[in-house]
Amino acid sequence: MKKKFDPWLLLITLLLGFTLMLYFYDVFPYPFGFLILMIFFIARLMHLQGGSNEKS
Repeated sequence: MKKKFDPWLLLITLLLGFTLMLYFYDVFPYPFGFLILMIFFIARLMHLQGGSNEKS
């Protein structure tokens, strides 16, 4: 499997980390979007591991 840079996965990871950081600093009473970001993260990983033939 050829490893290459995936900007969408990086963006989702940064948003997930930023959301958790704001939650730990009590900016958010609950980590808004945490579950949605986790679903996007897992879906992107599955898409990359699936090796789809689409050019993106």
